[in-house]
Amino acid sequence: MKNLLLSMLFLMIVCYTQQVMAQNSDISDRVKQMTEKQTEQLSLTPEQVPHVEAVNLDFITGMQQAKDGSGSKISKFKSFKKLDETRTKSMKAILTAEQFKTFESVKKENRKELKTRYNKSK
Repeated sequence: MKNLLLSMLFLMIVCYTQQVMAQNSDISDRVKQMTEKQTEQLSLTPEQVPHVEAVNLDFITGMQQAKDGSGSKISKFKSFKKLDETRTKSMKAILTAEQFKTFESVKKENRKELKTRYNKSK
């Protein structure tokens, strides 16, 4: 009986560890994908790429934590908005004026797409 309990405990720990690792790899995949897309869209220099990747990591990690949090929809929205403002300030410091203009334009287009998808799902 003791061996059975220990085996079950071990199995639960392994399953939990795999879930955490899968979530972390999902975030890193999203960061990589976002950075690659921005590298192409914004014509990032090799020097800019690691800085943009770090900003994207902070942004996506924060968004995931806010999404998974237990707060109300309003508090989550405020968290999302603050994360977006922080990301925008960081990107403005990294990008050239022309790149930042493109970044803002792409961001507006993405928001339009999200609103369209949201309205269709209602």
